[in-house]
Amino acid sequence: TMRFNLSSMAALLGLAGTTTAQLRTTPHTDPNTGIDFQQYLSASYSFGIALPETVGSDFIGQMVIPTTGTNKEGWGAVSLRGGMLRGLLFVAWADGEDIITSFRLAGSYANPDVYTETEVKALPIANGTFINSTHISYTFLCEGCLVEGKTSINTESPVLGWAISETNPTDPSDPASALSY
Repeated sequence: TMRFNLSSMAALLGLAGTTTAQLRTTPHTDPNTGIDFQQYLSASYSFGIALPETVGSDFIGQMVIPTTGTNKEGWGAVSLRGGMLRGLLFVAWADGEDIITSFRLAGSYANPDVYTETEVKALPIANGTFINSTHISYTFLCEGCLVEGKTSINTESPVLGWAISETNPTDPSDPASALSY
């Protein structure tokens, strides 16, 4: 059994970062799952993370992104290293009533390729994973996601980055689809 400790998460994370400012997290207990997260929250995006007491390669994450229109369009992403380049990216979007997820790695400032170097999995946690009329919530166990050199969560200076779009990927049913800007 993996035990998660909120105080060790708070000490480890200054969670999301940008090139202009350090963004901070706050403790948040998800009412649907009861999981305690360190959460970055903006007006249109949130990402929460729960780390085990001893950080290895897994964590629990929760991404909440807005959707637009009757087709519930839009996607959200978190960079587990801060910037887009050479950092492991986790992306999620709606395809009808399904949530499609994908791990990506960008070698340049272009559409990031699907990540295939090591096995990583985003296993959904049912109570925290849903689509409603305004947003997508994807709560997941991220297995093998803390990859040396591609993530910063397991370093002394953790920084995460994020992105959202109001437009779906080119083919919403395909996890490898090109992301729209």
